[in-house]
Parts: sequence; structure tokens; C-alpha cells
Amino acid sequence: MKILITSIWPINKFSIGGTERYIIDLSTALKKSGHNVHVLMLSGENNFINEVEYLPIEITGISKLDEYSIKESFFKEFNQKNLDAFSNLIQEHIDSNNYDIVHINSLLQVGVKTNALKVVTVHTNPFEFDQNWGKGSFQEIAKVIADKYSHNILFCAPSMYYAKQYKEAFKTVVKYIPHAINPQRLITSLSKAECLKKYGIKDGFNILVPSRLELEQKRQDLGLKSIIRAKTKLPKNTQVIFTGLDDQYGANIDFLNDLAKQANIPCYFIKFTDMSEAYNITDIVLLPSRSESFGYAALESLTKNLKTILSDIPSFKEIAIGNNYAFISKQTVIGFAEKLIEAVRCKTQSENSQKFQHWQNRYSLGQWVKRYLNFYTNISES
Repeated sequence: MKILITSIWPINKFSIGGTERYIIDLSTALKKSGHNVHVLMLSGENNFINEVEYLPIEITGISKLDEYSIKESFFKEFNQKNLDAFSNLIQEHIDSNNYDIVHINSLLQVGVKTNALKVVTVHTNPFEFDQNWGKGSFQEIAKVIADKYSHNILFCAPSMYYAKQYKEAFKTVVKYIPHAINPQRLITSLSKAECLKKYGIKDGFNILVPSRLELEQKRQDLGLKSIIRAKTKLPKNTQVIFTGLDDQYGANIDFLNDLAKQANIPCYFIKFTDMSEAYNITDIVLLPSRSESFGYAALESLTKNLKTILSDIPSFKEIAIGNNYAFISKQTVIGFAEKLIEAVRCKTQSENSQKFQHWQNRYSLGQWVKRYLNFYTNISES
């Protein structure tokens, strides 16, 4: 099969964001399965990753396009007219006669017309969509999909909970296909001491908060307040490491830093070039998100056998099923503080346990690519 995968983000081999890693893993797995795969990005540089070619679209006057900058350029008003205009712009760069499948990874491109069979993986849940594109925007795009596109596209989603929500909103079938992970990319050749030295981190008991530093969705402020509340029950050398330091989050860094200083808790804000190095220095991972369409950081952390404290949102609870290292908390300061103390006291079990292997197999790349290939095949035969 010839497959074109689209990305709203620029991608290179150092990309660590969830959707970018998803596209890299999927395109690599499809390529290894003997299929011809290309990735079309809105911007970035032409490059090869694991023998898959990544091709940028050149749009005059715009040097970089991603989910952060698209709104200013194309969606100052979120409506069907602008959705169609944006989809038409992307469509000009897709020769769909060259492909059997065009696999789209953003609802913003849902209106792209193609002669090839079209798949859309929905990476953004209703809360995130309204947050990014304006209140009521998800309802708007769901109505457009139900009215115009529901019979021309097959949708899939990585969360069973959201797949059901999208099915109701889009008035069409939405396939549940959970994401997968390549455990090899979580392994670093550096020792813990070398990782600490590389990023200028003192040795200590490290709580990692590996999320984009966007407080409304990811709730790092809630996580930090819970660490402050539990401070007397945590190791004396406890320190917090925040990641996801995109340029627009400077004010959030200042806010969290001030909060930590008042409580005399050492904090680091680090842009890791390789998340395997972040996990290598970590004792506990804290993910207090208000919402996640899936939860790559949770999957990565649990794959590394790290004690992981997760908010009680549907997608996290789905990932956590069957894993001994997951601690589910209510979304309160007290709730996370109690789980932090419980995790510190809990002794880790053998990583070779049968239960862990069963959990890990659920997210294997081999199973994942089979699900997608079956999905593509069922589309072609329908």
C-alpha cells in the first residue's frame, strides 16, 4: 500500500511531542511492514527518519506553521468557511492519485478532498479543541463533520472513552485504536550521573512533570501545590523537574518558580533533547492533567516501570489498567499529595512480572500496526 500521513507539526528525529512521536512510530512501523509511506508536514525541513521521507509544504510568507501559529494565520474566526479554505490550501499539495490511503492527523484538515481512501485520527478532545480554537469550536466542527463529511471519512481515536464521544458528535463510526510505544526510544546510553550533569541538575529525589507547560489543561500548578502539601512526608532532597518549555509559556515558568521558592522546594525547568534522559533521572512521575486525548507521557513513564501518579481522567485510567506502577488520584491537592506519599512508601515490583508483560503487550508496535493495517484494509474493502 502507498500511504500518505499528514502532520500539523514540523517533525525531525528529535521531536518529543505526543502527536509527532505517534506519526514517527506509525510511519516507521508501516514502512517496516513493507508499505510505501510519506509524511506531509505543514512546515519544517525535508528529512528522512527511519527511511521514511518527511516533506514540508511551502506556503509563501509563512516560515513556520503548527498548531500554535495556524490560529493567527487562518482561524481568527473559527467557522466552516475558514475550515474549508484551510483544507483547500492543504489539498493543493496532495496528489492523492499517488496513494491508496491519506491518513490525516488534525481535524483542521478534515475537509481535504482526496481520491484515495481517507482516515482521520482524532488527537484532540472536546475540552482541548474549545481551549485552543474558542468556546463552542468543537461543537461547530462536529456539526460540519456530521453534515458534510461523515460518509466520506473513517475516524479513529486512541481512547475508548473519546471514541464513543466522537461517534455521538460526528454521527458516524469511530474506531478505537490505542497508541503504542517503542520501548527502545526510552533507553539512553548515558548513566543517571551523566544525565544529571548534562542538564545541570543536582542529585536528589526527582519528581518529573513531563507535560507541555500549559496550566489550564496540564495543571502543573495543582501538581506543585500537592508536592508542597506532602513536603514533610517526602524525602528531604525532593526536587521537581518541569518539561514542555515552549516559548509562549514564560509567564507560567515564573508563576511556578515563585510558588516553589515560597515553599523552599528546588525546581528545574528544562527543555530535554531526549525524554529518555529525563526518565533516567526520575523517581516519580506526576501527571495531574485535567484532560488528555490519550496520554503519551503516562504510557512512556509506565513502560519505564516508574511510579506514576495520574489524574482520574478517562484516558489515563484506560492506560493504567493492569499496571502495578500507576496511582490514580482525584483532581485535588489533597488527593495528589496522598498518592505522592503512597508512591514514595510503595516498594517497586519486578519489571519482569507476568502482569507487566501483559500490560506492555497491549501497547506493542506490532499489535498497533496490525490494527491500523486491518483498519485500512477494511476501508478498502467496504
